[in-house]
Amino acid sequence: MVVGNGREIVMAYKIHYSDYPGTDTGPPDPLRWVGPQGNPGPPGEDGVAGPPGAASTVPGPPGPPGADSAVPGPAGPPGTTTFAGLTGQATYAQLPVEVQQIPVVFAFSGKPATGALVNAPMAMAVTIPSGLVGTVVYDTIQATSNAVFTVNKISGGTTITALGTVTVTSASHTSASLAGAGGSLAVGDVLQCVSPVQDATLSDVGITILCSRV
Repeated sequence: MVVGNGREIVMAYKIHYSDYPGTDTGPPDPLRWVGPQGNPGPPGEDGVAGPPGAASTVPGPPGPPGADSAVPGPAGPPGTTTFAGLTGQATYAQLPVEVQQIPVVFAFSGKPATGALVNAPMAMAVTIPSGLVGTVVYDTIQATSNAVFTVNKISGGTTITALGTVTVTSASHTSASLAGAGGSLAVGDVLQCVSPVQDATLSDVGITILCSRV
């Protein structure tokens, strides 16, 4: 409004749409011009894939077991035990003790006469342990006094070597004391047991010498 010479001059100015883009009369009246919300537009196109993330430090769960292979794997190294680890020809020393050992039995029927002999020719090489360890005895009628049986080796058919003694005592049907250095016998050697002076009562004596194959 401009006042001059006592007159009011009213000038109207229409705001052009260019001052408020999108309108023709000026800024919109928020109370009159806000209409209901329109329907959402369609989704936009997928953006460009981002770079791959850093590798995880947490291991994932184990996968299922694979199918059995039809091709066997290579042979493992030899075992550490004496028998399981064999790579060449086995020896008796590598076998369990129960397999290495063989018993040789000397049986005297009735009362053994003085100097009675029982000879056992060896069809294989064996050793007799020191002290005749493992030797056992049995008598049906116990001795009146100790009876000392001698164990010998006969080699070459004539050479006699003492290996030890088995002393049958009167304490029980199986009591005996053992002594001697033992020794080795080759194929063809003879293991011999010689009875002592005849005891008054000792009868039906069996003596088993435990040998080891070599």
